[in-house]
Amino acid sequence: MRTDYNSGSFEAESEEDLKKLILVINEIGLGTARYSENDIDNCDGKCRLKVSGCIGNLEESLANITEVCKKAGLKISFYISYCGEAEGAYSYQNGIYKEIAAY
Repeated sequence: MRTDYNSGSFEAESEEDLKKLILVINEIGLGTARYSENDIDNCDGKCRLKVSGCIGNLEESLANITEVCKKAGLKISFYISYCGEAEGAYSYQNGIYKEIAAY
């Protein structure tokens, strides 16, 4: 199993969507991370949830999180980079999830 260090952020159009996302993240799991509503940042008209210091391979978790959010109609996006045993990023923009591997 790959062990990576992850950093980035989730964004949502509303604080309510981000609160629902936090519930999804904590239920599915996201590496070593756990979040609460106190972790929400509001700036530039967007609500953000920062990911930093999160350890683990997030590929499967993020794929599951995006599926649950799509079905629930949550308008979210994220960009999370990773490094360690591998390097790259995970991206979810405009309903499209992808892993971007660095070469």
